[in-house]
Amino acid sequence: MAEKEEEIVNGIDIDLTTRADFDSDEEYYFGEFLKELIDYGVILWANKNLLPIQLSSPIKHKFTRVLATKEKEEEQHIHREHVYTPDFNIEFNPKYKDVFYSLFGDGRKFKGQNIPFLTNRHDAPAATIELKGSFIKQDEQRAMSLNLKWVFDKWQLNVQLVKVPNIFKDTFTPQAYMDDMVYKRDNGPRGIKAGDSKLNYKPKTIDEYVEELDAMVVKVAQSKPEEDPQSELL
Repeated sequence: MAEKEEEIVNGIDIDLTTRADFDSDEEYYFGEFLKELIDYGVILWANKNLLPIQLSSPIKHKFTRVLATKEKEEEQHIHREHVYTPDFNIEFNPKYKDVFYSLFGDGRKFKGQNIPFLTNRHDAPAATIELKGSFIKQDEQRAMSLNLKWVFDKWQLNVQLVKVPNIFKDTFTPQAYMDDMVYKRDNGPRGIKAGDSKLNYKPKTIDEYVEELDAMVVKVAQSKPEEDPQSELL
């Protein structure tokens, strides 16, 4: 049991997760999204992150308590430490650089919808993800924004906000989400039959999406200038 607990201190490998490991439906469906990407080799690894990032240390007030026969140095807590825990970590397949992910700080504009992910640093094919639903309350948005800025300011780590189902519309829709997003019973007045999809967009499968990515990989490779063989002799 102790070995199992030690294995999940930093996170749970996404391939080992079940629905009970997630805090929301959005997190669960994003986990299924990542599993399909691993199966197709677009990403190499991912986990449900459990490791908190410290943003500030506790603030303590030291004082001297005067007792009957002596003085005693004590301290009281004014503010507890502040920590933030991202939701997911992802390691990308370098093959899909500039197609599925961009390097943070590489000097080029992040295209967002066309290239959905941005790495957490400039020198590694990995991303750290904050996962939300499509609607975020104003106070939650404010707190999240402060945390993400604070993480970058203190640790120079870019945490990317990803929304579900928005990411599915921009890329592909995992099978688990398509299976669940159906009507359970007929609704004659609305012309709905049990099994009809609730999705308000045409979903793309992982097969279709990876086929597009692979075509883009070829296109990107062809667009890069060939190296001059003479340059190696210089």
